[in-house]
Amino acid sequence: MPKYFYECKLCDEEFSIWHNMSDAKTDCPHSDCMGKNSLIKIPSLTNIVIGKTDEGEKVEEFIKDSTSELREYKEKLRNRRD
Repeated sequence: MPKYFYECKLCDEEFSIWHNMSDAKTDCPHSDCMGKNSLIKIPSLTNIVIGKTDEGEKVEEFIKDSTSELREYKEKLRNRRD
């Protein structure tokens, strides 16, 4: 079961949740918030071994895309603090 990272749009809390890939988490679990449909999934990278196969190329593409998403999210956080 993978670990996913989320941020609540209402209370700005960040947290991680272990759940199945098929599960969709949308509601904030914090007792002070309990916001409905308020979660944003934070992009994260996983530990993956890249081979010289078609799957390896797909993984490399996924890592490049994820890195781009992480940079955008990091910039968003910087702008929020300014």
